[in-house]
Amino acid sequence: MVTAGVIVDPEAVPLLQSFGVDDSKKIADAKIPGLAAEIKKICYGKYKVLHLKPVKYNEPYEKFQSQGKNLNSILSWAHSSVIEKLVEIQSVKLVVVDKFANENLIENRLKKLDSTIQLVIVPKAEQNIAVAAASILARDAFLRWHNEVKMEHGIEFPKGASTLVIKAGRAFVKANGAQGLREVSKLHFKTAEDIQLAERK
Repeated sequence: MVTAGVIVDPEAVPLLQSFGVDDSKKIADAKIPGLAAEIKKICYGKYKVLHLKPVKYNEPYEKFQSQGKNLNSILSWAHSSVIEKLVEIQSVKLVVVDKFANENLIENRLKKLDSTIQLVIVPKAEQNIAVAAASILARDAFLRWHNEVKMEHGIEFPKGASTLVIKAGRAFVKANGAQGLREVSKLHFKTAEDIQLAERK
């Protein structure tokens, strides 16, 4: 899981727009590294990326789950952590976050940090240039990790959820054991469950 945030000053907006910064879901993966590099230059020192690789993600998720919490809780925690780090870098008046189910944690932590900051939580927040830039940095971190895993294990892991992913996952389990899935996948996702189920048959 990757969560990112970017502080975008007014003068940086036209520069980011000139490079075609947009929602990462609308951009081909091949273009992501170059755009991420430009964002880091334009917003130098004003971005944070929190990357919980699967082995690190599964631990807190299991802890949250044991406390009766769910995925939204860990998403809220991750967003709050990134926002807090950014506010330490530079005071801001507005924070824009993409909407998901449980936003109370973000609101409460932000109020404790600085009650004057306006928090805007909206669906499809990537329409905001700062959120779009953050989505590109997050995608870039994921793609770099994805490539590292492929190089380390010699297995092409398809992205997303499909029969191809399950096939690659089964090959990985055969080579590394079921416990090895903790290093490359979110165990609570249905795809990971399907891989383990298929392996037991």
